[in-house]
Amino acid sequence: MNIPDLGLSAFLPEILLGAAALIVLLVGAWSRDGRRAGWPGGFVVLVALFAWYRGAPADASFAGQYGGDGAAYFARGLFLIVALVMTWLAAGGRALARAKHAEFLSLVYISTLGMMVMASAQNLALVFLGLETMSIPLYVLAAFHRNEPASLEAGLKYFLYGAFASAFFVYGLGLLFVSAGSVDFRILLAAPADSVARAGLLLIFVGLAFKVAAVPFHMWAPDAYSGAPTLVTSYFAVAPKAAGFLALYRWALVAHQTAGPGETAVLCAVLACLTILAGNLGALVQTQLKRMLAYSSIAHAGYLLLTLVALGTGGGAALLFYLAAYGMMTLGAFVVLLVFERDGRAATYDDITGRGYRRPWLSLAMTVFMISLAGIPSTVGFVGKFQIFKSLVLGGHVGLVLVAVLGTLISVAYYLRVVVYLYMHGEGDPHISAVPRAWSIVALALAVGTLTLGLFPELLWPTLSHWVPAIGKAAWAGTL
Repeated sequence: MNIPDLGLSAFLPEILLGAAALIVLLVGAWSRDGRRAGWPGGFVVLVALFAWYRGAPADASFAGQYGGDGAAYFARGLFLIVALVMTWLAAGGRALARAKHAEFLSLVYISTLGMMVMASAQNLALVFLGLETMSIPLYVLAAFHRNEPASLEAGLKYFLYGAFASAFFVYGLGLLFVSAGSVDFRILLAAPADSVARAGLLLIFVGLAFKVAAVPFHMWAPDAYSGAPTLVTSYFAVAPKAAGFLALYRWALVAHQTAGPGETAVLCAVLACLTILAGNLGALVQTQLKRMLAYSSIAHAGYLLLTLVALGTGGGAALLFYLAAYGMMTLGAFVVLLVFERDGRAATYDDITGRGYRRPWLSLAMTVFMISLAGIPSTVGFVGKFQIFKSLVLGGHVGLVLVAVLGTLISVAYYLRVVVYLYMHGEGDPHISAVPRAWSIVALALAVGTLTLGLFPELLWPTLSHWVPAIGKAAWAGTL
């Protein structure tokens, strides 16, 4: 009997991450202090990260249905790092009740596992499996503080919109299967185009657009971000968006081949412009910090959508680089906000007045994150936007660059408003609380990374640009 080689060695990080989710639940059940679950869970995630590092971008599992390219390799490493950071953040302070600590980490690990599957699958059925594995724990995490009405509202809205997104995705999946007889990306790339396939691809795009909060499918994001616990918001502001865009990247490769480059580019370009303008204008009028960051996240989804327009001129590498940059900036901003909440209220701009005098290092880190999100030079945010604009110009999409620059100019106003309130509105409330060392370390490390990659992008960019053209050439072979 021939037993097929499933290539499970390449799937080892996912296996270890699933084991970590079970381990933290067991440790939490045996121990009164759920925070003890973070140590064994974090160790297993660290081992999974080492197993990922020992692998190679070309490693694939399940007869080529999983992994096998640089985008998947990048995604798995990114999500493992985020899971490790969340373990470190949850271990410090009282962001979570002791009894809930193990449940929180288990949900984060399961959701991260879904993200890895979603971003690495070479089959749309597996993408949907990863999508649901990612989403269901996120709904629970959004409503994690079940005694707080705002958290319950955030979880309910996230769940309802997520259910609509899944329905669109499944319906589109069925239409694609009817048209091509398969949902394997490799077969879809060679399938003839027809109206059924186009309709299926459009519905899948709508489902994924909900997940990344692209306009007009962004309605859930401000309420979910502001209502969920800040520790939870810091997680799903970064990781699910990355998973959604990596799935959209694979969708775009198929859509360019099946529906045509022109139709796909127009769809992505229109939604990108709407998302950039609506996100930045929405953030401009916000008074609450978490809602401002929510609309900021929507705006950055627009910049990421622009990469799908320029896949033939370096857009793929720009997408991966900007996902890493956005993750560092946004996660860092939420960590600093988490610290500010320990000192008292940190809901509005007025609440952070004078924090620059009482929290000099963390306020400096927040300043770095804000100027990087605004795209000011010498930061990783500037380099990320520059690479996106460069790929658009090379593709002849100068008009899209002008829209993106306009959005960036608008964003400077509300990002720098945070800096103004930190340093230029008086000293405010002098009270400060003890801060977990883990939070400060994470915030400062992310700030250093934001500046380092801004000054030395060659530490990451050549690697990403080497990975993506390999899959780009194969996917574009029939189009170019």
